[in-house]
Amino acid sequence: MVFAISRALVCLLLSVLTSTIIIRYILSGLATDPDTGEQSKPLPSTGFVIGFFETIPTLVFVIEREYTAVAILLAAKLLMGRTLMSGRPTHYLIGTLCNFSVAILFGVLARIWMSKFLAMLLV
Repeated sequence: MVFAISRALVCLLLSVLTSTIIIRYILSGLATDPDTGEQSKPLPSTGFVIGFFETIPTLVFVIEREYTAVAILLAAKLLMGRTLMSGRPTHYLIGTLCNFSVAILFGVLARIWMSKFLAMLLV
């Protein structure tokens, strides 16, 4: 059981790090204004904190096969973010969808990884 928990934690850390790297890479290309060519101001770190705390329940819900809860979490995030999308809708949507996609991917991988480990224990 300790190994299953440690594997889930490894997947959580990999999910957060991977989504952070992907989001920063994608948004760095959007940081320049196409009309003037100027760099916009850097993204605040609050996006990282919010992304981290939305990755945790998403990963747990996928591991527990609660896909409806993932849909409710995504819908709640998009409904609450209407005011945030008025300023930079592209950054907000790309960050949210990328974060959820990576969390779902690593949740599925963690589920497969943990099921193979449990199958080895039962044999």
